[in-house]
Amino acid sequence: MGIALSNHTVDFVIQRLARFANLADAELWFNSAAQAGYQPDAITLSRLVYASSEADNITAADYWFKEAVTANVGPNTVTFNTLMHSAAKAGNLANAERWFELANSLGIQPDKVSFNIMINAAAKNSNFSAAEFWFDEAFAAGVEADLVAYTTIISAAAAQGNLSLAEHWFGRIRQAGMQPDVITFTSLINAATNAGDLPAAETWLQRANDAGVKPNVVTFTNVINAAAQQGNLVAAGKWFEEATRQGIAPNIFMYTCMIHAAAKAGDLDVAQRWFQRAKLAGARPNVVTFTSIINAAAKEGNLAAAEAYFHEAESSGVKPNLYTYTALVRAAANKGDLSAAERWFGAARRAGLEPDEKAYKTLVGGAYRQQHTKIVRPEKQNNVR
Repeated sequence: MGIALSNHTVDFVIQRLARFANLADAELWFNSAAQAGYQPDAITLSRLVYASSEADNITAADYWFKEAVTANVGPNTVTFNTLMHSAAKAGNLANAERWFELANSLGIQPDKVSFNIMINAAAKNSNFSAAEFWFDEAFAAGVEADLVAYTTIISAAAAQGNLSLAEHWFGRIRQAGMQPDVITFTSLINAATNAGDLPAAETWLQRANDAGVKPNVVTFTNVINAAAQQGNLVAAGKWFEEATRQGIAPNIFMYTCMIHAAAKAGDLDVAQRWFQRAKLAGARPNVVTFTSIINAAAKEGNLAAAEAYFHEAESSGVKPNLYTYTALVRAAANKGDLSAAERWFGAARRAGLEPDEKAYKTLVGGAYRQQHTKIVRPEKQNNVR
């Protein structure tokens, strides 16, 4: 390289590359430095483990750990935290536990980050008993889990619609004397939404306000979505307007929830008004937005409107997905136009999307209602285009 390289310089460059998950350049820089006589230390090799982790390359992370051992620059807590983080990101709880136990066997003491990573790894696998185990392990080691760890478990419970479990962990936050933040309350609202419990979602929003926690756009979007899932336009509209009253600038997700609420309620006119309102506000419709408005048209059997929105999506550069095509099949079937239903069914396959059971049932249902020739589902083929 022509210049003497210090550990600080090499560490700094590798750290910067690692932040951008640029493993290839980090390794290239390290190897070039090594050829120039640079002697790596534990920090540098930890950086390479981190770069591997950010690049989701567990094999490379293992390799650089072994290089640290071979170079006799023993790994430290940061090294093992990075390895556990890499496993946790991949959803590999067993691997994360393996690294934790290895660190323990080498006498390397875990810190708060170590336990948070393990709790996150368990939560990501929806292994709530393991998450509780790691909470207990942290407590036994004299390490107090932070709010992020608790909220991680609440978020994992929310993803499964397990409201009672989410509320249980909220109770533990209070028992620990911690103050929940907006992310915590939003996760609880999401749990209620996924459980189909609108009153609970509204209650948790009120509890956030009572606790002096200001809801954000995600918080309100979750409550609106809870109403939308039930086709409750009144409640959805109420919370949309409350969000704007509190100074929240609606985004496309909020508008999409309103369109979805109208679609669930079977009101195409209202869905169209919200669609136009979104565009006038400068919120760019995405594939979910277009699919929601097409669903609203499909429910009324308004094939012309459904097809018009499909073409608008394409002209806007929005790529339709399988749900979009299925909604078009439903629009045609509900209109009683089986040839159009078959046409959109075929269009999905030509787009490289294999229709799912729902799409087949929609098509067959349309054929049955029209007393059409029975449609036999073909054997699933690979790489259908």
